[in-house]
Amino acid sequence: MLKVRPGRAFVVVESSENCASCVAHGACAAPRFQHLKPPLEVVDPLGVHVGDRVEIQFPAGSLWKLAVLFFGFPAGALMLGTACASSLGWSSNVASVMSGAGAFLLALALSIVIYRKMNRSGEALPAIVRMMTVGAAAFQGEEADPSKDAEPGTPA
Repeated sequence: MLKVRPGRAFVVVESSENCASCVAHGACAAPRFQHLKPPLEVVDPLGVHVGDRVEIQFPAGSLWKLAVLFFGFPAGALMLGTACASSLGWSSNVASVMSGAGAFLLALALSIVIYRKMNRSGEALPAIVRMMTVGAAAFQGEEADPSKDAEPGTPA
């Protein structure tokens, strides 16, 4: 656990034996990105502290929703945009490309707005399902300061 805010936490993901059964299939800790280890924002219903080790779980269907939102919706808008250009009688390829690109960019911007709304509500975020170990601050009777970040490399 790197950082804690009320109801949210930022963790560094480490692979475990549970990754094989996860709906994300290890996408959050892919081997080619292990050296980067960006913090992952998660919903914190348990009230964890900096330094705790936790198990997270992605909501069922969240990856499908995000895939459709960022790939399917813009791709569909691209095709619809080019079809609209043809149906309006714009015969040039440039008009079709411009219309399709405009529809694509509009759909992508709308996807980002929808994703941010989902992120604020916690709908698309993974959640902490259990605490594996308690960090050193809890053992010493000290409360971890939620306003301060822990040092990089602290276990999740």
